Amino acid sequence: MKILSLLLIIVAIALSEEGAKLEQTKSVTIKCPSDIRKGGKGGSTPYSLGFVLGPVIDFRGMYCDSSTLNARVASGVCLIDLGYDSQLDIKLSGPTTLRGVLRMSGHDKLMKWNVHSQHGIVVISERAILANNHKIEFLDTKISPGDFIVVGVVD
Repeated sequence: MKILSLLLIIVAIALSEEGAKLEQTKSVTIKCPSDIRKGGKGGSTPYSLGFVLGPVIDFRGMYCDSSTLNARVASGVCLIDLGYDSQLDIKLSGPTTLRGVLRMSGHDKLMKWNVHSQHGIVVISERAILANNHKIEFLDTKISPGDFIVVGVVD
């Protein structure tokens, strides 16, 4: 019981400081989700896991600095993040699905990707973070300018 009380106090203190925001520990600008992976460019996100307890206006901002995100939205592009230093900007010409973006990528394995693939895909959009649920409907996920499509390891 004492451990639970101590844990609750620690969580309350952490959340009361700055809500879910934390001071960035590095000055590296993150431009895509893989920038904050261990061994990546050393970037950090200003959000702690406490974001689930408070409002997040745009989930994409957790993985990208605001000026880069605004530029992508203004340019009408989404980003496919293949990992360390490997990203593809995809120009969207209107409402597009995940299936359509993967086809537009020109990347052979992505163009053939299916929901049962060994490569995981996560879509980070303004209002949601969606992971492959191994159902065909996942390919119908709407993709908007500024969204991220994060792909597991692709050879």
